[in-house]
Amino acid sequence: MIYYFCYDNAKPTGGNKITYRHVELLNQLGFSACIVHQKRDFRYDQFSHHPPVMAMEDLRLSASDFFVLPEDLGPALNRIAPGINKIIFNQNAYSTFRGYQLFDSNRPPYLHADTAATLVVSEDNKRYLETAFPGLSPVRIRISFRQDVFYCED
Repeated sequence: MIYYFCYDNAKPTGGNKITYRHVELLNQLGFSACIVHQKRDFRYDQFSHHPPVMAMEDLRLSASDFFVLPEDLGPALNRIAPGINKIIFNQNAYSTFRGYQLFDSNRPPYLHADTAATLVVSEDNKRYLETAFPGLSPVRIRISFRQDVFYCED
């Protein structure tokens, strides 16, 4: 199973929408995936995407699961679900070091044994992380948008 952590923001962000869309697409492709919110019964109903949703308190991870977590959890990434495969979904490389101390001795989550992969949304994100963590091979995904809604008029 693939679980995607999603913040319970009062107003959804673009990152929340992308997370919902990923889970919806994974399920359409035959993978079992679910959104994990902090609070029970929380969901973003304003999205056109309707993936399965569950609460963090109901989450029971096994060794074969993947837990997809955002980059801005910072050093907490290493403490969340130890021993479980994690995928860091980095949508903003410039939030990568949020929450760290200057001389933090903890192993960065990007290089931690539990981190199975790092997803990025741009070439800039990819280059930033490759520079910060030599040897890291982030996987770039392409974010899409509806051109009938978002477009540039000449």
